[in-house]
Amino acid sequence: MTSDDTGRPARDGDGDSGYQAESGSAPSATGSVAGRMDAIAKLAGVVSHDFSNLLTVILGHADMLLDVSDENPAVRNSVLEIKNAAESGARVAGDLLAISQRQSLKPSPVDINTLVRNMAETVCQIVGEQIDVRFDLALELPLVEVDAVQYERVLRSIAVHAREVMPDGGRLTFATTVERHAHRMDVVLRASDTAVATAPRSAEPIFTGKKPSRGAGLALTTAYGIVQQSGGALTVSQPASRGATITIVIPARDAARYLPRT
Repeated sequence: MTSDDTGRPARDGDGDSGYQAESGSAPSATGSVAGRMDAIAKLAGVVSHDFSNLLTVILGHADMLLDVSDENPAVRNSVLEIKNAAESGARVAGDLLAISQRQSLKPSPVDINTLVRNMAETVCQIVGEQIDVRFDLALELPLVEVDAVQYERVLRSIAVHAREVMPDGGRLTFATTVERHAHRMDVVLRASDTAVATAPRSAEPIFTGKKPSRGAGLALTTAYGIVQQSGGALTVSQPASRGATITIVIPARDAARYLPRT
């Protein structure tokens, strides 16, 4: 197993992690980025609610049509297409809800190493055979208090992002470590890729690292929303030449057990 050189998340004066896209932009831009993300979160919450209501109506009527279309295969196929499209829309609505940071979370003690191992096969399926997925996990991590289902979604979002920025193949490395501070301990998950640098990357939905012709997705933005709502921090560090590292910092559960007594 190998690990790449990775950047660390920027921290503000009181030691808490803050969002920052470390891609050569001026530090003064950090506040404006955070402000934009807050505005996007509020908009996403309104849109996801209204969008979900519309999709509920579409899916309900599609199900009713399926019940009466057995004798007409052409009509049934069309209704199935409508239902499939609406279900895809429902997944987008779920992403918007994650971005809005208004989800109903069910936190529980989670071992991030175990979570990553359990998601390894899914991640490999998402990125495809052209991308080599590697893991460099710490021998032991303290538990964190997060919603395991939502953090699985974070890993899927990172895998989708990697597939988008490395269409011709590359390497994606997941690494975990522990950071100890004076009065707290953090579990750190890093995902480093080897994509050719084309433009600065961040968790803002207006840019995800894809070529402009391929549009802008919500993968990193979804991950950012989940991590922020869970009390963690997500940063993006990007060297000038190649690759980027997504760093997720999560406060450790019962950190006092691991810290030296003073």
